[in-house]
Amino acid sequence: GAGELRLVVEAPYKNAWKDPDNLRVLEELQTWLERQGEVTGTTSLVDYVKLVNKAFHDDDPQYYAIPDTRRLVSQLLFFGASDEIEGFVDSQYRLTNTMVRNTTIDSGETSALIDRIEARLAHLPEPLRGRVTGSTALVAKTSDEVAFGQAASLGLAFFVIWAFLSVLFTSVRIGLVAMIPNALPVL
Repeated sequence: GAGELRLVVEAPYKNAWKDPDNLRVLEELQTWLERQGEVTGTTSLVDYVKLVNKAFHDDDPQYYAIPDTRRLVSQLLFFGASDEIEGFVDSQYRLTNTMVRNTTIDSGETSALIDRIEARLAHLPEPLRGRVTGSTALVAKTSDEVAFGQAASLGLAFFVIWAFLSVLFTSVRIGLVAMIPNALPVL
């Protein structure tokens, strides 16, 4: 997808993302995301852990999975450490970042996708919390706010002009008729 959103999921304690249960929650979130029509793919710490686990087991596809113990996850992250992992988790393993590639183009579609994702993030198990970030989310929100602001400004301007014309002509009806030549240039 051309667009990219980022999901940040946070835990209130250190090494939370070395816990297999938390990684499984993130994996479930990725599975849900990939079922959304606009989402073309996701990448997270889970993918990295599963890939390193598989590599340590002679590329046996059966091991493309989250290990069962915190100890094994920690060892995989230690031995498989690289610069790439820094983009997916902070140094204390409290915050994780998931990249969500999507095909939304207009701000309305992007905002609708963000709203669905935020609704899903609200159902993360305690104490995990998530939010949608990234430049695509920011641009979508800003575009929607600018469009709403412009519409509100035009509506207010039409109302003020109509009120002045109504007072000037001492008639609400004539004020509405006088609005026609004033509204045509704006439209």
